[in-house]
Amino acid sequence: MIILKQGDPLWAKDKIGKTNITIGRYGCVITCLSMLTDYFKSFKTPKQLAQQLDFTKDGLVIWQSLAKNTPFRLEKRLYIRDDVNIDISLKDP
Repeated sequence: MIILKQGDPLWAKDKIGKTNITIGRYGCVITCLSMLTDYFKSFKTPKQLAQQLDFTKDGLVIWQSLAKNTPFRLEKRLYIRDDVNIDISLKDP
């Protein structure tokens, strides 16, 4: 997987979506997503993702926009800890 930096001069001054926020300043998530596109063999630069994904006015990624612009999907997983039943199990011989 290619290693990228959000401060790379190739995209650091580019804006995130339609905001005035730059990739160099707040583009860590976009840069990580870009590295993932390389891992999945369909590389897109942070600059390309900043132009293609949807963002809030504050520059936050709208995660649903990944489905139409990247080769991967996100899946929500929920892990629950059940300390009460663990404690009961440990006390019972």
